[in-house]
Amino acid sequence: MSDYFSDDFMSDSSGDDDFMSEEEIEEEEFQEKQEPVVQQKKVASRFLNKTSDDEDSDDDDENHMIRSEKEKRFEELEKICEVLEDLIDESDWFKIFEELKLLEKNIKKSSGVLKKYGYPTFLVEIYIELIDVTTQLLSERENTEKYSKRNKKNLNKTYTAVTEIKIIDLQKALDFFQKDPDGYFDMLTELEEGGNSVVDEEEEEEEESWTPERIEDILTKLITNRGRKNYDRINQVKNIEELVENSKSPKQVVRLLFHLINAQFDCAGITFLSSNIWLECYHCVIQVLKLVKENNFDLVRK
Repeated sequence: MSDYFSDDFMSDSSGDDDFMSEEEIEEEEFQEKQEPVVQQKKVASRFLNKTSDDEDSDDDDENHMIRSEKEKRFEELEKICEVLEDLIDESDWFKIFEELKLLEKNIKKSSGVLKKYGYPTFLVEIYIELIDVTTQLLSERENTEKYSKRNKKNLNKTYTAVTEIKIIDLQKALDFFQKDPDGYFDMLTELEEGGNSVVDEEEEEEEESWTPERIEDILTKLITNRGRKNYDRINQVKNIEELVENSKSPKQVVRLLFHLINAQFDCAGITFLSSNIWLECYHCVIQVLKLVKENNFDLVRK
């Protein structure tokens, strides 16, 4: 039989070096069973550490995103304000008005950030500067004698834009800054620390003060001024719209809407009413009919 096996096979199987006792075999099998457990613990440990690191990384990224959003918006606004500063020195009112429109667009786009952190001082100051400069230039005719027709026209448009601000929170910020600059700085600091803005507090107080009696008093003054010299038709519409928004009495709202229609007609041109005015009046009438139906009261003409 030995002829069927090679010498190498015989030497390997008969060698003493590879011989293992039963105790050694059992010990080796035990170690082999323990190694996967240790390996699993190492893998699990690495996975847990990785998860923890990922969570920390996510928190850092979230904080960075919050800071970046504020910094990004403020940087965009500040760049436009710097451009306006240079253009004011050059008295190029066409470009100033164009940049002012861009600034207003960015303010609306940044409304969330501005609501949370307040209107930065550089933004408030550029509006105050534009108000002062345009008011001074328009106060005396000789100040604009050398201006081109286009420059004069855009100077007037700029004056109207900065003195009749449509963004309510911005107007409140300007009023507050002009009354108390130091207090305004303190407010911005509080907002950075997570406090409430003075604008929000004023809104809460204002909501409480919109009583039917007060609204009637304001309406009476507005109607009295109608048709007088320096009567501002655009502001008349805005003021009555504000009364409509804050009135809690359906009957009072109906009366206000009729006065709002009259104010809309005052804004008409010499020869015709624009489609926008007709639409505004149409919506007012629809709102009146809806209130009458919902509250089941009759309209009596006095």
